[in-house]
Amino acid sequence: LWAEILGGKPVAGWSCLGAAVLTALTPLAAAWDKWAVFAIRFLIGFFSGVIYPCCHNLVSKWSPPDEKGKFVASLMGGTFGTMITWPICGVIIESMGWDWAFYMVGLFVLIMTLIWFYVVADSPAQHLTISVQ
Repeated sequence: LWAEILGGKPVAGWSCLGAAVLTALTPLAAAWDKWAVFAIRFLIGFFSGVIYPCCHNLVSKWSPPDEKGKFVASLMGGTFGTMITWPICGVIIESMGWDWAFYMVGLFVLIMTLIWFYVVADSPAQHLTISVQ
């Protein structure tokens, strides 16, 4: 619903930004209280829960009807990110400590979110570099 009203780009972008900040705050919450970690992780789930519906909103505007299935399959085949994040976080934890895994993932998502805001448009008509021709 939010993606239909506000657009998929801003809703997904702000959701990723919220999740990034909360991920980076997780070690601080862990130093404070286990319930703070629970609250942070709950809020990360809340923010992350709207990202896939926003992506479907964007797909509906960007892909031709006969290619939507392929577009969604390539977009949602996102286990690749998890597959590479775990080993990288293992190296970070061994060399810098467990808390740095959260800081680095939060920083990476923050950087990707800033790129998202710069590159993504809600529709081809709103994209800065796409013309009618």
